[in-house]
Amino acid sequence: MLAVVPFLTLLAGMRYEWWEYPSPADIFLDLATVCLAILGLIVLGVIWAVRSYRYWKRNRRLTWSSAVAPLLVVATAAAFALVDGPVDRDFDRANGQMEELALSMLGDVGARLGPTEIGGVRFSTVYVGNDNCV
Repeated sequence: MLAVVPFLTLLAGMRYEWWEYPSPADIFLDLATVCLAILGLIVLGVIWAVRSYRYWKRNRRLTWSSAVAPLLVVATAAAFALVDGPVDRDFDRANGQMEELALSMLGDVGARLGPTEIGGVRFSTVYVGNDNCV
């Protein structure tokens, strides 16, 4: 039942940003890709359950190989939960640089920076607000 691998690969690609779609179609294609992967996993899960039930009904036991696909799906879900995505890692790594920038900007009331990149994280605008928030 290794048919789950392509669907898990699609989900991993979306989670870990292995590819990007063109900007206008980004939201729609991201959603379509995730829906396709989840729908594929649901269909394969139903097929797996029916086949396992039929095998169990005939033989009154299940083989160890019948657990490969569900274990693969559970292991992948655990990996998604435990391993941070690239955006989270970049944001955490850039935290010190962002703090340095914020402290340097607090000296200028009304300071404003245009598009900037700090440690791999892009910001469209960085400015000091009315209550000294950067």
